[in-house]
Amino acid sequence: MSWYWYIVILIILIIVIFMFLANKCFDDKDPDLDWNDNYAAPRTTGYCKHPEMAHYTKILQEIVNCETTVTACALCGKHLTEPETDCR
Repeated sequence: MSWYWYIVILIILIIVIFMFLANKCFDDKDPDLDWNDNYAAPRTTGYCKHPEMAHYTKILQEIVNCETTVTACALCGKHLTEPETDCR
């Protein structure tokens, strides 16, 4: 085997070790680094207290110029008010 094969094998070995160490050093489980879901509503299981900031108006039905809406919770999806129909 010639000397350049030893250099090629050494370079490949260094690259493999570098990739292994880089994979171990950078932990993607940190929630602060989770860039794709920063603005999503938190998922809740079980009991939801329906905080005021999670209320939104949900449109149930639209027909011509009438719409039926309710106030719902963005965290659990539960309807907080009775449906109201508004025709203009």
